Amino acid sequence: MLLGRKSESKRHGAGAHFNIKRSRAFGHTAQVGCHLTLALIKFLFKMSPGEIYSLHIIHILSILLLIGTTFYSFAGAPDTKKRIAIFSGVAALLILLTGIRMWQSQFSFALAGWIVIKLICWLGISAMSGLAYRRRNQVVLWLSLTCLFAIVAVILAYVKPF
Repeated sequence: MLLGRKSESKRHGAGAHFNIKRSRAFGHTAQVGCHLTLALIKFLFKMSPGEIYSLHIIHILSILLLIGTTFYSFAGAPDTKKRIAIFSGVAALLILLTGIRMWQSQFSFALAGWIVIKLICWLGISAMSGLAYRRRNQVVLWLSLTCLFAIVAVILAYVKPF
């Protein structure tokens, strides 16, 4: 980039500003560099079929663990809260990390509506374990919401409507 001369303007107050002009000589180079960077990123983050299957297995097992700990928290004794919170937190983190990696590899972080709704379902199911221990009198509501979030997430995973 080439810097122009300082110019004072009454519109911009008493301070000076720089007129910045773009050089024509380097415009094409910047575009080529951007395309090379994107190609390098796609090459480095390409997943092998074994990694895809491994992520799917870890993702599904983490979902089963999160749903299981959530259902256990609905009926579990209050003294099991810490242990269940640890298990559900680890499972929720694994779901998030494997889900983001699969989103990056299969969809290149293209934001779709079904992904946003799945993230909301994940957040809702992750919060249910703590709510079940705090509000024991509303267990039926938390159980219904957990089932609803899980069903919506499974349907969106297979249909991908929008």
